[in-house]
Amino acid sequence: MQDLSFNRGVKEYTMNGTSFWFNPSDQNFFYRFTQVQNNIFALQDEYEERAKEFGGKADLKELPVKSAKDGGSRIDVDSLSDDQLDAAMDTAESFSRIVYDLDQRVKAELRAAFHENNDFDAIFGGANVLAKDEDGNIILENFFNAIYPLIEDAAKANSKEVNKYVGNRAMRRARNRPNAVLSGGSGN
Repeated sequence: MQDLSFNRGVKEYTMNGTSFWFNPSDQNFFYRFTQVQNNIFALQDEYEERAKEFGGKADLKELPVKSAKDGGSRIDVDSLSDDQLDAAMDTAESFSRIVYDLDQRVKAELRAAFHENNDFDAIFGGANVLAKDEDGNIILENFFNAIYPLIEDAAKANSKEVNKYVGNRAMRRARNRPNAVLSGGSGN
């Protein structure tokens, strides 16, 4: 069987040392990207609602606390009863599942928008999208801040191409139907 291939306009970039692909000239990308942003906002809302479930599950105020050297405090695990430890571990495991699920769903949304071959686990350095950098910024926001200039440039270029195409099409129609343009009629 003969293999046919053509240039699909997909560009490769390097992001945090990892290959990153997307087609900046794909008009459908902008629709997918806005859908993904909306989906991610909905996922964040869902995450916040699900996270609220854990506010009352393990009453951390009643757990024994030790002062930490840095002036903060931490739970004194050694003085927990078995029931308290089991409840705290169950809560931590359930909450971790929610955070992991959110991470995987957001990365799947990003793959759907940009390119299916993108490895967002590698791009985010194996971290959850909600992880923070050394300045306290969420790394998902850092990703969007890094990619927005590229998307804006692509949108401007695509807008020029669309306008050029629409203008050329209108000129071709005018040449084929000169009476329609001059008289305002249908030209038929």
